Amino acid sequence: MRGLLIKDFINLKRYNKTIIVIIIFFAVNAFIAKDATILSGMIVLLCSMMSITSFSYDEAAKWDKYALSMPISRKEIVRSKYVLAFILTLFGAFLAFIINWIISLFLHKSYMVFEQILICGAIAGAGMLFVSVLLPFVYKFGVEKARLIIFLVALIPMGLSFLLSQLKISLPSDEFLKSIGYAIPIVLLIIIYLSYEASKSIFMKKEL
Repeated sequence: MRGLLIKDFINLKRYNKTIIVIIIFFAVNAFIAKDATILSGMIVLLCSMMSITSFSYDEAAKWDKYALSMPISRKEIVRSKYVLAFILTLFGAFLAFIINWIISLFLHKSYMVFEQILICGAIAGAGMLFVSVLLPFVYKFGVEKARLIIFLVALIPMGLSFLLSQLKISLPSDEFLKSIGYAIPIVLLIIIYLSYEASKSIFMKKEL
């Protein structure tokens, strides 16, 4: 698996410049607006989505077919993609934490370390949830055909928020969210596991 991860990191190096330009753009906006909330979400989401981007490079090089001619199992290939997504999401959360801290220094704002760790952790959880929903579709339809699904999945939270506001249904209170806060990591782990099993099942049956 280590070799598979190194291969993906080498492929994604060519994508780094684009990511850096986008992060700088949003960092400047956050500095001007004196609010880095959106910046954190963007950084984690961009890093999480890099795991999906790695499929584009694999498809272009017909990597899966080549990889299976070597002593690598389909199970290992799928597992490496989930590990890659986890590493990139974790890196995104760490990067968001550091950039937020730097911006707060320049703005002379107090920086609540524990609070920021919780915020970055929550955003990282959302990033992993997003990728976990997408990966089975990517394995089923390929990354190009799955782009529409990626777009729809990204729109679902906004659509639900708009629908609730139109139906005048209030969002859950802070007290309610705090009461279920401890269960969220367990639910997330279950979703990631189910996503992994679904992706593995699809890839095991896929003809290459």
